[in-house]
Amino acid sequence: MKILFLLFTFCCGFAHAQVSFLGFDRDYCPDALSISYTYENFSLPGGSSAEHGFRILRDGVQVYSQQGSMNNSTSCLDLYFVNDAVGFIVIQAPGGGKQVLRTQDYGNNWQIIGGGAPNYLGLYVLNDWTAYLVTQWDFPKQLYVCRCSDQLNNINNSVIYDTIQQANIVVTDVLLNPDRCGADSLVFAIWNGTDTITYQINFNLLNAGSSEAQTDQLLIYPNPASDIFKLSTTEALEWVQLFDLSGQFVHDFCAEALQQKQFSVATIPNGNYFVQVKTNASFFNLKLLVHH
Repeated sequence: MKILFLLFTFCCGFAHAQVSFLGFDRDYCPDALSISYTYENFSLPGGSSAEHGFRILRDGVQVYSQQGSMNNSTSCLDLYFVNDAVGFIVIQAPGGGKQVLRTQDYGNNWQIIGGGAPNYLGLYVLNDWTAYLVTQWDFPKQLYVCRCSDQLNNINNSVIYDTIQQANIVVTDVLLNPDRCGADSLVFAIWNGTDTITYQINFNLLNAGSSEAQTDQLLIYPNPASDIFKLSTTEALEWVQLFDLSGQFVHDFCAEALQQKQFSVATIPNGNYFVQVKTNASFFNLKLLVHH
């Protein structure tokens, strides 16, 4: 397996083990561009050293800029365009975290579609709507992979949340559109100071008009749900949690619900939610509409 060595080294946790991001198993697959996009970071004139911003340039001409304020600086870390109109950037957000922004109008306007932890490791642009952001916290030591997308309001959907970083992980993620490269999975790796740890995200495509979210091992129904929803799987459920579209925790279902594989949403407000499911063998992220 080819690994693109995009080294990013830092210390983490009490042990201060050296960790390196070894990259994705492939580069992303953009169209041939007729426009050149670049970014520049700058310090505000007359401001303190903590006040910074960035600008996006199209063929050398500024089309967008963003600046921070005192002790809330911002900067651009990465830029990817998949065609002349659609692009993604990773920025240092005021407050310390990382954010992914997307444009669909040649860089003139940008929308936040997700975010992550303070340590930026890498971004993989999956298609015109979606990218995977890999970040990490130093303390406590946690690796976080977010599916960042404005498609179907799938903003900031957690795909991998690893607090151990000592064993290989394979998960399945439900997507509306395929990878631009035509692949059915994405693999990346880190060096934890002792071993190479790999993470594999298998893609399961969901038709836009489907009323059920389904993978090979899991089915959630009915969807939309008015009172309850059920999970059909042969695997034992370890936990099931509900998150809103901003990635905020909403509800953790009890042990009895896990045993029955039937979950009440009678008290959950109408809206779109993410259902995160951990079984004894897999991890799933599914979309659920609650409508009473």
